[in-house]
Amino acid sequence: MLAVVVLITTFAEAVDGASAMKNFFPRSYTGTRTDFTGNIGYEFIPVTNLLVTALGRSVSGGRLQQNHEVTIWDTTVDKRLATVIVATSSKVDGFGFACERLSKPVSLAQGRSYRITSSEVAGGDPIMDIADIQKHVGVATVGSGVFAAGNVYPASHYGGSEQGYGLPTFYFDTTGLAPALLKVSQPAPFIRDVTTGYLLQCSFMSPKPYCWTGADCLLSGWEVDRSGGHFEFHPNGHYPEGFAFNIDWFELVDTSPHGAITLKHQIAEQTAGPVTLEFRFNLPQRMDGAT
Repeated sequence: MLAVVVLITTFAEAVDGASAMKNFFPRSYTGTRTDFTGNIGYEFIPVTNLLVTALGRSVSGGRLQQNHEVTIWDTTVDKRLATVIVATSSKVDGFGFACERLSKPVSLAQGRSYRITSSEVAGGDPIMDIADIQKHVGVATVGSGVFAAGNVYPASHYGGSEQGYGLPTFYFDTTGLAPALLKVSQPAPFIRDVTTGYLLQCSFMSPKPYCWTGADCLLSGWEVDRSGGHFEFHPNGHYPEGFAFNIDWFELVDTSPHGAITLKHQIAEQTAGPVTLEFRFNLPQRMDGAT
């Protein structure tokens, strides 16, 4: 019994402590999607030679409810390089990943493409849908999500750079690695390469088919906070009454003395030159503090 306790303690220190074993992800990721059966994960490319010592899967909750096969795949031959069974009894590290050591560490080569997946069953443990997963350490770059229906090589791609499904992870030996590679990677800013042009042009005069009335109404490309109100437009676009591709007006309706309704849209970072903001708006009546 004492030997078991010592083994578990050593493993905990290796995953969470200052030893040579480190999780690729330095933060937690959770999800709500439970409708997929098969292998799901992402593609990645090491920027240095890596020795992988363990594999894991994110936990959306206290512990996993099912066992999951986590696999690293060689994309040149579509074969498994390493596999573990992450079980309901597996240790969960400080970032919310259940993990298991490899029986034998596996070496990954700098500049080569690999894929990592976890096996999933519809109705089982929640997975993270395709999303931004840029918060990882700098030993590798992340590509698109990958998947396969069934327990086979994940040949299908989905999503863009730095996106993925799942989320599986790998642990690696930090011995001899440059300190910069162990820091959280910072995504490059979106900087445009033209000197003149629109950063954003939107008249809100044709939100359909991106926007429909109702509580779940969304505006494509906009981050909307409706905690203090809602937005309206006319005609409503519903067939046959009110059907139209263009609308007469679009308005923000503030209904709260405490909250606000806001619309935000990201633009490319500007490093030089003037930026002009041009806008038109109409208040139906005088309003204190309107700017």
